[in-house]
Amino acid sequence: MGEATQLSDKRAADASATEATPYPGGLQPMSRKWFPAAVFFTGIVLTLLAAYYASRTIQLRTKTQFETAALRARNSIRERFEIYDAMLHGAAGFIAVEKQVTRERFRKYVERLSLEVNYPGVQGIGFAPRVPASEKDAMVGTVREEGEQNFRIWPESTRPDYFPVAYLEPRDARNEAALGYDMFDEPARREAMERARDTGKSAASSKVTLIQETTPEKQAGFLIYFPVYTGGEVPETIAERRARLQGFVYCAFRAGDLFTRIFNEEALGAQIEIFDGTNTDDANLLFRSAMEQRSSLPFRKTFEDVTQLSIGNRTWTTRIFSQPEVERVWIVLLLLGGGGLLSAAMFYLMRAEGRARRAAERAAAQLQMSELALREGEERLRRYATELEHRVAERTANLAQSIQSLEGVLYHVAHDLRAPLRSMASFTSILMEEYGPRLDERGLDYARRVSKAAQRMDGLVQDLLAFGRLAHVAVPVGRINLDAEVNVVLNRFSEEIEASGAKVEVRAPLPPVKANAGVLVQALSNLISNGLKFVAPGTQPHLRIFAERKKPDAQSPIIDGTAIPPERDGEEFVRLWIEDNGIGIAPEYHERIFRMFERLHGADAYPGTGIGLAIVRKGVERMGGRVGVESVSGGGSRFWLDLPAA
Repeated sequence: MGEATQLSDKRAADASATEATPYPGGLQPMSRKWFPAAVFFTGIVLTLLAAYYASRTIQLRTKTQFETAALRARNSIRERFEIYDAMLHGAAGFIAVEKQVTRERFRKYVERLSLEVNYPGVQGIGFAPRVPASEKDAMVGTVREEGEQNFRIWPESTRPDYFPVAYLEPRDARNEAALGYDMFDEPARREAMERARDTGKSAASSKVTLIQETTPEKQAGFLIYFPVYTGGEVPETIAERRARLQGFVYCAFRAGDLFTRIFNEEALGAQIEIFDGTNTDDANLLFRSAMEQRSSLPFRKTFEDVTQLSIGNRTWTTRIFSQPEVERVWIVLLLLGGGGLLSAAMFYLMRAEGRARRAAERAAAQLQMSELALREGEERLRRYATELEHRVAERTANLAQSIQSLEGVLYHVAHDLRAPLRSMASFTSILMEEYGPRLDERGLDYARRVSKAAQRMDGLVQDLLAFGRLAHVAVPVGRINLDAEVNVVLNRFSEEIEASGAKVEVRAPLPPVKANAGVLVQALSNLISNGLKFVAPGTQPHLRIFAERKKPDAQSPIIDGTAIPPERDGEEFVRLWIEDNGIGIAPEYHERIFRMFERLHGADAYPGTGIGLAIVRKGVERMGGRVGVESVSGGGSRFWLDLPAA
């Protein structure tokens, strides 16, 4: 009993001595039981932040894609109706100049338009003449004599004037149902017709149900009218327009067919609704691509764009919405799952480390060494991050320098190509002169082709050199006498002008500009050369050169769709015009022709390298100006240069 008591007391004394033993270095342990929980919650917070920013980045990208799709949709609608408006102008001109419009002539005219190819979405194009009440029976008789035995003007009503559908193409079952229909009898159509009559411009009707809707599945529709006046010209006053009104050419549209065709071609990836007017009630709905379906899933957001458009002097409201599938949602889920697992693992490890640390805190020196190593690792990590930033900046600078040197490389490559081309041309010339009699006709033909190809290649290289020179050589500008430089260019082309019998008109005096004389002469030479060259066979070239002073609007510094640089905002400039009567350029090629190596015609038809207009644009831009063109196919071209006024 006594021995047991003594043994127990000894063990207690040993335990007390152990607990009282100081830690190495005299360090006392700090209670860090809170640290694992802090690590866990910090990891969760960082995980949530990373997931939030990833989700935000994905949403911003998706929003940008949606806004681009909405802009494309609105532009598609505007561009398509501009085409239809041009078609109505042409049809009105045809009817105005025809002495007698018959059903057959109108049908052939519409066939030449190739509606399905050039104007998709049009249900029909027709003509509704103005028929006074006194001539109603005579008009019906005339149409019946042309082959429409069942033609009549309907519905029956009594008015001074009628506007029945006399001609409507293409002839199909739907359009047959509308023949003879007096459109002036229906209020919505009458309002649009009166608006077109009084303004002399295209006018769209409100939402209507077309007479062509002969099947149970009816679509919303609308019509666009364009007035035709006696003599073809639009009278000055409303009273004269009403008196000289000959009738209306119009297009009928089934909204569902039209807009489905437009947006299928665009592949927008979004839903669209189009309403007549500013009210977005279903009663005004013209077209809806699909019913809106909202999802309750996270990371998905519905984007919506509501914009008003003016179509045929009538306001439409477009509502474009999308709830696109968010790309890379797995990144957010991976961040959440991985971050949660990592935080839990860190929590577990911190707890285990804490337990082990409490058992090893007596070795304070080793712990200090470990902390020192950790700090060194962090320092290495910071140095690595700094080095990585320097490398990224260096590579970014190298990339910018490489991009800037591309045009210089082009210049030097083109320069080095001239020597072998000159040798090729020289030896080909010697071959034809000295050995021509010994060669047969095929050999001579081959030699001529080689010589011609060498000359064309040399011209291409010279143009490349000119383009490269403009890109990397300084272009100082000063006050330039525009009259003198235009005369220099015309004197240079005096032989071509005389040979072609061209007529050149210069509206002098031309105002002075700030430019570089050499670069300006080069640009004018290319434009005048094109005006003399690109004319239809047998046509005498006719050039008109004139200039006008302009000053951009300070509130909206936009000219011809191009923004004025902020440093040039409000500065007066001179626009120099070079007009020709050549073959013209279709609108869709107006931007393309200023690119390198862009040709719209074969070299055999119209010689050239395809670089001339690119040189013009580069030179004018280097002088602080801009260049553009106004033209249609077959209607000549009007090139313009904007240069700062001196």
